[in-house]
Amino acid sequence: MFNVSCCYEFGIGVEENDEEALEWQFAAATAGHTTAQYGLGCQYEHPGLLEPDDELAFYWYLQAAERGHLSAVSRVAKYSFSRVANHWCGFGLPEDDSLAFDWYVQQAKAGKVWAQYFLAEAYNYGNGINEDFDQAVYWYKKAAEQGNADAQCELGWMYRVGRGVEKDYEVAIFYYEKAAEQGFASGQNGLGIMYTDGFGVDQDDHLAFHWYEKAAEQGNADAQCNLGWMYENGRGIAQDDENAVFYYRKAAEQGSRAAKRFLTKRGINWKDN
Repeated sequence: MFNVSCCYEFGIGVEENDEEALEWQFAAATAGHTTAQYGLGCQYEHPGLLEPDDELAFYWYLQAAERGHLSAVSRVAKYSFSRVANHWCGFGLPEDDSLAFDWYVQQAKAGKVWAQYFLAEAYNYGNGINEDFDQAVYWYKKAAEQGNADAQCELGWMYRVGRGVEKDYEVAIFYYEKAAEQGFASGQNGLGIMYTDGFGVDQDDHLAFHWYEKAAEQGNADAQCNLGWMYENGRGIAQDDENAVFYYRKAAEQGSRAAKRFLTKRGINWKDN
């Protein structure tokens, strides 16, 4: 059903028909297709074929998140403490934010990976509650064990810098590799950093460049900035100012302050085309 929806949406073998595409997408989502569910969440969140409706957006994101769709997990986290979540009749969440948080704890304890990741983020960054790095690590690990790449990347970073845990580069590499194996850009960039600095591995500029490039191709701004630095300094690749500026600009356009500083030092306006 989802494939039929795509055919109508993009005119593959049939004439483009947005209404038919949407009808088939609803059918696929109702049948449990996670990409279709996530797509409907997007449709309801943003103006388009459907009238914006935060409650329905949250509903469909949650359906996909419960089936492990990582992008849907992040959208559920966005809505987490909002009145949309608190009033959503399907779960009857209370209006009081502390009670809503208790509900997320229950969902996390029940093994819902998106709730585990949400709790880890809340504890790690003090989103709605006091920071508690021990709890952050605990819930990130729970989510990571279920294959959540976001959680794996966060754990890699926490073990690399010693946030809530003793620094352990080998463990950091373990989690970065888990995420990178799933094609996750932040994990790939994390591995690049480890190889650049020789943290827990033999220093290797060529492998660092390899992982930065993979992440940069996916639009990761940190990796683009790091790749610019590699080209600028001839690390793992022949020195190339043109490519250095290209990647710095890519990163700067996404808001990377480090990339902007590099360009400004060279008298280059990163907003120039």
